[in-house]
Amino acid sequence: MNKSVKTIAMMAVMAAATVTMTTSCSYGDEIDKLKDKTTDIDIRVKTLEAQMATANSNIAALQTMVETLSKAEYVTSVTKNADGYTLTFRSGQTVTITDGKDGHNPLVGVKKDTDGIWYWTLDGEWLRDDSYMKVRADGEKGDKGDKGDKGDKGDKGDKGDQGDKGDKGDKGAQGAQGAKGDKGDKGDKGDQGITPQLRINEQTNEWEVSLDEGKTWKTTGIKATGEKGDAFFKSVETKDDVVTVTLIDGTTFEMPLYDTLKKIRDRVQSIVYVPEFADGMISVDNDKDVTITYSVMPKALALAIADNAANLSLDGQEVKTRAEEAKANAALTVKKAEGNAETGKLTVTATAKGFAAGKYYAFALTFTDGVSAYQTAYTTAFCNVEAESIFIGIEGLQAGMATVKMGSYLQLFVKFTPGYTTNRGITWTTSDEKKALVDEYGFVTVPDGAEDGDVMITATTANGKTASIILTIADGKINVNTDQLKQEAAE
Repeated sequence: MNKSVKTIAMMAVMAAATVTMTTSCSYGDEIDKLKDKTTDIDIRVKTLEAQMATANSNIAALQTMVETLSKAEYVTSVTKNADGYTLTFRSGQTVTITDGKDGHNPLVGVKKDTDGIWYWTLDGEWLRDDSYMKVRADGEKGDKGDKGDKGDKGDKGDKGDQGDKGDKGDKGAQGAQGAKGDKGDKGDKGDQGITPQLRINEQTNEWEVSLDEGKTWKTTGIKATGEKGDAFFKSVETKDDVVTVTLIDGTTFEMPLYDTLKKIRDRVQSIVYVPEFADGMISVDNDKDVTITYSVMPKALALAIADNAANLSLDGQEVKTRAEEAKANAALTVKKAEGNAETGKLTVTATAKGFAAGKYYAFALTFTDGVSAYQTAYTTAFCNVEAESIFIGIEGLQAGMATVKMGSYLQLFVKFTPGYTTNRGITWTTSDEKKALVDEYGFVTVPDGAEDGDVMITATTANGKTASIILTIADGKINVNTDQLKQEAAE
């Protein structure tokens, strides 16, 4: 039995005993009456204890729901109890919300402020701490600070002066290494959500609230005794894919409900592929994982679908391209899926096997409940092909034209072998920027006041294949010996 409530009961018993013993001569009758009063008080004490337990349990349940909303969780089941409901969440966590019964309960609730954060309320007003700050119902810990940068390396010492009689001077000592940068400060701790606690004061018989885990208490001014009290929750309603919990003060919580795989499947409105590249296709490498992103509506379903990755598959079909027909032996096998209920993004990780270079395939994501299925549109997929070799060509020139004098600029291009190379990224470099410059697109220009002479322009692929061409700069003009070019470049 709660000590404070028990104290209230004992004080009442002692007072009753004093009055009885001074006004009655029949001790047997009075003892019976006293026993009846004690029994009545014990019942009232148990009722008050139950009130406190129920109130604190409901507060804990309320905070769990707030945290669930902030994490974009969803409800998997709702069970009706004798005096309330039990909600089970995706994480497996359960909360039981129970309506208040005897006595007047403080109306502890939560509301979202204009900053998007949930705060505790008491009888409709913001619950505030000793600094008159609103008490937050949820919060995360701050991030750890970044590590400081490493100090710069010291400069190399100067070379010693030439010694007398032709002796070479000593080599200067190497500069000391710069000091290591200081470690970054640890990030400030974020405001943590606080769970208020309630109790009944043994002297005043009023509800009190604590914001520091029972170290200090403040009165609410609300008496704990009286007629049947206010219910903590007004209603819990389940409709389609939403559980709506309404508090007495009118605050509502809407949480997605996905209790069966079939309901998840039936509620899918759309799953659309989100291209990673401008060509809108999926590029893969055999025996490696590829991530494929989809946009799901309703957004909350992205998390529920990801939790059922075993029911996802990527189904392929044949695609004709360049007069060739791809064999349908290529496969994308789903390994895992991740969902974000706030953005509606569903990221599927799959392993690629059996893709033939130079051929095209198409895949659709399928989500099934075992009876019916939702399938996306097909998206073209192909195998990444690295270059085996490259050569450089020049727009407007071909082999056999001897030495050709160009202007102060020219456009280079690269031809790949095999022709169906897909990874066509090129890095262009020049051997001498005083003679010629080249940009990321292979466009060569002669700078003002350029020096005469030869300069080499080199193209390098992502897998390290290279090709070069020699240009001769004379009087600010580019001269090209076309013997370096291949006939194929003009085809």
